Amino acid sequence: MRYHVRRSRFDLYQSDGGLEAAVGEGEIPGSRNKLIEESYELGGEGGDVDFMIARFVVGARIKALRGDRSGAQERLDEGARAAAALHLDRLRARIDNDLALLQLPHPPAPALTPNIDLEVDAVTATTALLDDDTAIRHILTHGSPEDTARVLDRAQRWVAKLTGTRRRLATLQATRLLVSCLAAVGRDEEAKTRLAGAVAICAEQRMLRYLPDGGEDIEKMLDALHREQLSGSWAPTRPTVPESFLESIARIER
Repeated sequence: MRYHVRRSRFDLYQSDGGLEAAVGEGEIPGSRNKLIEESYELGGEGGDVDFMIARFVVGARIKALRGDRSGAQERLDEGARAAAALHLDRLRARIDNDLALLQLPHPPAPALTPNIDLEVDAVTATTALLDDDTAIRHILTHGSPEDTARVLDRAQRWVAKLTGTRRRLATLQATRLLVSCLAAVGRDEEAKTRLAGAVAICAEQRMLRYLPDGGEDIEKMLDALHREQLSGSWAPTRPTVPESFLESIARIER
C-alpha cells in the first residue's frame, strides 16, 4: 500500500485535545466513528498526521472499547506500517504509546530520551514525551525499585518543565504519567492530589476519556477520588472537582 501525507503545522499538544471529541463524552458518536471507519477503508494514503492519528489511534480506541482488541491491534499495526513508510516519528511514537496503554503486543520500549528539551520544535518535543511515556510505563512494569525511582524523577522533571507553558495537553500527559509513577512507589495521597488537579482541567475542557485512557492505575485512582468525594472525605488541600464530572467518568465504558 502506498502512503502520502500532508505535513501538519498543527501542534499535537493542541490537536490531541480535539481528538478527544472523536470518542465523545463517554459515548461513541456514530457520525464521527463512521467518518473514521470510512477514512480507514480508503487506506492510509491521505491526510495530515493529526488526521492519521484519528484514523488509527482513535479508531483503535473505539474498537478496544467495544471489546474488539484484535481489531484494535490490527488498526494500530496498520498505523505503525504507515508511520514507517512515511518516516513519521510522531505517529510512530503515538502508536507505540497506545499499544502500551492498551496492553497490546508492541515493539521493544524505546530508551529514555537523553534530556528534556522544550526549545526544540513542537513535533520533536511531543515525540520525546510520548517515547518517555512508553519507556517509563515499561520500566514501571518490568524494572527494579531503583529503576522505578529513576523514572519517577524523570516524570517529575517533565511536569516541572511543562507547567506554566502553553502546552496544556502535554502537561496533562506528563501529569498522568507522574500519577502512575507515584502510585507505583506507594505515594498514593500525592498521586491523588496530582490527579485531582488534572481532573479539574479535564472537567473545564470536557475531556471525559483522557484520564481513564491512561491505564488501569489511573482508573483505580479515579475510582478512589470518586469514593472520597461521595463519602465527604475529600482532602481540603486538593483542587475542587465537579462531582458530576467524576460521576460521569465512573459511568463511562472502559
